Amino acid sequence: MFFDVLTKLQRSLGTMRILGDVLRTVTLFLSVLSGSFAELGQEDTGFGAATDASLFKAAVFDTEDQGRHHNNTIKVMSYNIQNFDSGAPWASRKHLVAQVIRDEEPAVVAVQEVRTRDGRSQALELAELLSPKYALLRDTAMEYEDGSTEGLALYTTLPIRLHHSTSLGSSYLDLNERVCQHAALALPTGGVLDVFHTHLSYDRSTQVASLERLMDCLSLHREGSVQLLLGDLNTHSDYRLVAEVLTGLHGEIPGGPFTDLWEAVHSSNTSKDPDFGLTFSTSKLITRCDYIMARGSFTPILAKTLGDVSLTDDGGSIIAASDHLALLVEIALS
Repeated sequence: MFFDVLTKLQRSLGTMRILGDVLRTVTLFLSVLSGSFAELGQEDTGFGAATDASLFKAAVFDTEDQGRHHNNTIKVMSYNIQNFDSGAPWASRKHLVAQVIRDEEPAVVAVQEVRTRDGRSQALELAELLSPKYALLRDTAMEYEDGSTEGLALYTTLPIRLHHSTSLGSSYLDLNERVCQHAALALPTGGVLDVFHTHLSYDRSTQVASLERLMDCLSLHREGSVQLLLGDLNTHSDYRLVAEVLTGLHGEIPGGPFTDLWEAVHSSNTSKDPDFGLTFSTSKLITRCDYIMARGSFTPILAKTLGDVSLTDDGGSIIAASDHLALLVEIALS
């Protein structure tokens, strides 16, 4: 077991040269071996905690909304929308992204790679194309030299009890700051749903270093009986360590392991399709890096990928909604 973990450590470190990151990663793996995580004492940074109230729309449950959550079920979506700078123009893509969301009407939509630039906001432009029943929470992770920003957006039809975000840091190998967005949402049954939303680093060692802070956030902010963790974990087919740790495959974690809802729903899948469940990239599906996990009192009902939509521009080029497929799950709350 010890040598297996050391092997994973060597793979995860890659070409890391910063001593602090090395020590942090070694500490995490030793804690995985002992089945516990050290408390770092990391405090919330407050990124996005003072979100302008003008960004919010009314999010009040009425009779029509109640009908969408019959039998205590709820739909949740995670979607990486590929920011402003990659792929086809956002002015065209945003209508496809909005179509994917409108077709399913999930109660919670977690969106990654949301940027602002020159007075434009992807989060706000998308909100304008969705139902006014959605409230919007935005949290900035990274501010660039040109004044543009990137972060996370959460759209929900559920009343918001609490909202804050926690810095997950960056590293020499990935200078992009990362955050975990938390929202405590009131359920029509009277309970509270905790939603934790993140986009982890593409660098493996930085993923591991961020994991301790993420675990602290999950442990410190638990308002309800069900916790959802969703977003782009940037895992790959040959490297799923973060997902494995979160689901308890490397020992106990504070609060108990999460359930990977895709695997829970499709555990008996016999599909021969090699692309089944993959979410990236839409040009050639190669991996599943988008997740929705849960722990607490719930029953998984449905999990599917969607968003394989496109249009053709005036020049004949095919425009895809994003380089990621969206992930949608439905769960019944106990």
